[in-house]
Amino acid sequence: MQICESWRDPAQGGKPRTRIVAYVGQLDRFRPQDVDSIIQGLLRVFGRPSAKDTEVVEGKDFGHIYALEEIWKKVGLCEILSRHAAQSGHEFDLAGHVKLMVFNRLCDPCSKLSLLEWAQGVHVPGLDTSKLEYHHLLRAMDWLLELTSEGLTVTADEEARRFENRIDGKLIVETSCGQLGAEELILRYKELANIEQAFRTLKSSLKIRPVYPWTQRRIRAHVFLCLLALQVHRFMRTKLARSALSVERSLERLKTVKAGTLRVQAQQVPYLTALTETHKELYEQLELPFPKVKDLSQGAL
Repeated sequence: MQICESWRDPAQGGKPRTRIVAYVGQLDRFRPQDVDSIIQGLLRVFGRPSAKDTEVVEGKDFGHIYALEEIWKKVGLCEILSRHAAQSGHEFDLAGHVKLMVFNRLCDPCSKLSLLEWAQGVHVPGLDTSKLEYHHLLRAMDWLLELTSEGLTVTADEEARRFENRIDGKLIVETSCGQLGAEELILRYKELANIEQAFRTLKSSLKIRPVYPWTQRRIRAHVFLCLLALQVHRFMRTKLARSALSVERSLERLKTVKAGTLRVQAQQVPYLTALTETHKELYEQLELPFPKVKDLSQGAL
């Protein structure tokens, strides 16, 4: 077995030539471990990192956080909260802490104290979860409640508003069940299935209870956080209507996309695990772009 180099000879008008760089030995005498040794040796010669020079510094759940982050922007909550937070004058990221609490409701609802531990296992772009403090979470809840008292609401866009004005006073029901008559269809609509589903989601997936805060003010803030989480949940449920997976199971599947840091020789570089076909299908159904390594550091909560 020989190691050869291909090159173009200018003296021969740029014709391709081949020259032997090294003679390694007879191929039939090589063992698998011998090949590995040769590859590692060549990497060292050319200053390239080998497997022995690479170490995983940390790895955290990321795929579901990325999806929620993109949806948070789509529904307009990112822009609304960030704008108000910029005017507050606080020294920490108020909007980011609110968003983190909403994401926790969707992924693994727990108390605010337990949230500090949960946050250590997820990668959130723009947020150093190792520096989270419990009292900042409580202050973010108080700030959120102040916004609601000031009239903070999530409104429809102008196009949607014009459409609502056109149908004002009219009841329009659209269905894919062509076999239903008009009267039966309206009867089923009046069952208010969607509203019931919303309450079930609040009580089950988002776990509005038990309520850990004990003051009236913090209880109201907790409920409002659950309602924000419900908006994201409903967005996902609509996009996943044709999927066999629920919102909860979809988040669990996306959770397996990991992100973290590798130590390659003396440098630390970010990494993102490869997407499976299931991951790609879920992102496509949610109408979200696939995550990339650059998304690990872009944006702040």
